[in-house]
Amino acid sequence: MLHRTFAVLLLIAPLLTFEACKKPDNPFDPGEKLKITLIQNADSMGSRLMLLFEKGEFNCVNVAMNYNLQSGNSIVINIGGNYLVGDTCKSPTTTGQTYPAREGIDLGHLNAGTYPLQITHEGNTGTGTIVVTNEVFAVSLNDEYFAFINNIATLYRVPVDAIWGGFYSWSNAAIDQELFDTLKYYGAVKYAPLLPAGNYGMGYFSISEDHKFDLWSYGTGHDFLYKVNIDSTTLSDIRNYISQKYAGATPYFETGKGFKVGS
Repeated sequence: MLHRTFAVLLLIAPLLTFEACKKPDNPFDPGEKLKITLIQNADSMGSRLMLLFEKGEFNCVNVAMNYNLQSGNSIVINIGGNYLVGDTCKSPTTTGQTYPAREGIDLGHLNAGTYPLQITHEGNTGTGTIVVTNEVFAVSLNDEYFAFINNIATLYRVPVDAIWGGFYSWSNAAIDQELFDTLKYYGAVKYAPLLPAGNYGMGYFSISEDHKFDLWSYGTGHDFLYKVNIDSTTLSDIRNYISQKYAGATPYFETGKGFKVGS
């Protein structure tokens, strides 16, 4: 899944030199912007906000930016010009495929409020705010050097009683209905009609204006989003029941409480 991909890419192993993995030409387009993706990670305490920064082209997968974070009543992020090459680049790619340098900065569980924000990178400084409410994270910056991926600068917070997922291999309408009927025993209702339209986080889902939801993940087109308070053991039992009854039609679940079953 996308958020899992980000997590893997952000694990930086013992460091080599930048020169060992730099492309022969300049890895940066002088006019290239620093790209920002808003990510939220759910856990038992609620939603955490992460900013993922990307820039450049390298013939390595695991190139990180060095940074300094100061947080409190305001948030100041200084991203340095030195690029750190992880262990995966001892053998640089030879296929011509390139990857940006990436750095994910976890801002943690922010209390509701408005936080002045300053981000500096390679002589460019953007100022703005991070607005946190019970419903959203909203980030603004006043410098065009900083670009939000897909123009997404606001994330709706994933409710703690949300569960979502899909099927790994196959499903059909009857199996989808049986899964829903089983979850309804625990009080499940379909969540998309109850939530505001918008994006709920890279790797999670989005909801359209007509209250259809799109799972930002792999799947078979039989994806689901429900409102229900349920524990991981019960979800595991439901998963095993469906999989055994329908010969490998195996659902996976993610939850607003942060635990996952089968994903």
